[in-house]
Amino acid sequence: MIGHANNQYKREIQTLGIDASLVGTGLCFLDNGVLLPHFMPEKKLRGAERLTALRDRLQAYISGLPSLPQIAVIEGYSYDSTNRLADLAEWGGLIRVVLYEHGIPYVTPTPTQLKLFAAGNGGADKDKVMEWVEKKWGLNVDGNDNLSDAAALAKIGYVYLTGDSTYRSELEVVKDMKTPKEKNGKYYKKLRGVL
Repeated sequence: MIGHANNQYKREIQTLGIDASLVGTGLCFLDNGVLLPHFMPEKKLRGAERLTALRDRLQAYISGLPSLPQIAVIEGYSYDSTNRLADLAEWGGLIRVVLYEHGIPYVTPTPTQLKLFAAGNGGADKDKVMEWVEKKWGLNVDGNDNLSDAAALAKIGYVYLTGDSTYRSELEVVKDMKTPKEKNGKYYKKLRGVL
């Protein structure tokens, strides 16, 4: 896996993309244009023991970053998933607690928005997203779709904060995310005041 530097970045921006999974969470820290992927596998533990281990590892990862990200982007839940949504929601809740404890605001694009942002197609499969992450941003994730999603999420954070993008699909996703919805408008107004 390689980081990718791009000279188009004019502002010092740090974002964190998080693709939550119980068996392997993908993280990607975007630091001034360089994508720094990190994978947290967890296949042995179960229940509260697994959640505690994942939380502790995420805490240590964030504490070890060169600086705190200005925003984290967590992929929203796939409600069509029938397997272990409740377990994944527990992990997702812990991620949000850890971010809150570090003072890091976050946004949660839907899986469809993530695919549209990365591949220009909201129905793209995992292979297409990986292909486009390498094509657009030069990051080869060696077949790890959690890392490609995390990289795309980190990029969403950059465009969310700066508005800098040459891709229409990226700008449309961020515009849709920023459009206050009845259920999340209050949170967005609070987030907008922080950023």
